Amino acid sequence: MELALAALRSAEAGEKPNISLVARTYGVSQSALSKRFRGVTGSKEEHYNNQRLLNNTQSRALIKWINQLTERGLPPTNAMLENFAREISGKEPGKNWASRWKKAYLDKVISIYSSGLDMERKKADSAYKYALYFALIGRKIEQYNLSLEQIYNMDEKGFMLGVTTKRQRIFTRRKYEQGGYKQHVQDGNCEWITTIGCICANGTAISPALIYIAKSGYLQESWLQNFDLRT
Repeated sequence: MELALAALRSAEAGEKPNISLVARTYGVSQSALSKRFRGVTGSKEEHYNNQRLLNNTQSRALIKWINQLTERGLPPTNAMLENFAREISGKEPGKNWASRWKKAYLDKVISIYSSGLDMERKKADSAYKYALYFALIGRKIEQYNLSLEQIYNMDEKGFMLGVTTKRQRIFTRRKYEQGGYKQHVQDGNCEWITTIGCICANGTAISPALIYIAKSGYLQESWLQNFDLRT
């Protein structure tokens, strides 16, 4: 089709182009060639560009925004992606727009299921701080001549109401492949129930404890199984 159009446009000034002959020569539809030549319809690429929600410049702005959010530990969801596209285009994204856009820019972005990471844990995630911590622990163990049976590690984990462990998020591929950007930050203040675990350096462990956000005497039976609330 493009070669046929080029042949028609190369005709001498004032010469009437023979659309029928050119169509037969290049094996294309005479009707389609005539419409293309007269500008009634465009190429598939032109049609696609006209139908796109975002142009190339707007898509680059969207990728830059995703990159900034990824660095902050807040990679966007599909809904967030659609909201931003709506803001910069002034148009309403279609039902499957986010999936099509991600597929078109597969070399730039990646969509995966990401587990949440509390903000305080994100701030503490530092190789320098880890090295400092273990250096301090090592000095204290040596100073007090501690044996394995005397060393315990305790940690707590809060389970948040209505928060799923994993959710599909969109990362820029460059940041994701660098590592350190594979989780999203979540609010650690919405705890519903907390579990505390304590493990000894010799491999033994103390039974975990549970802390409920409830006044004494107001524990709900649905929270526990095979447990006597009177004890």
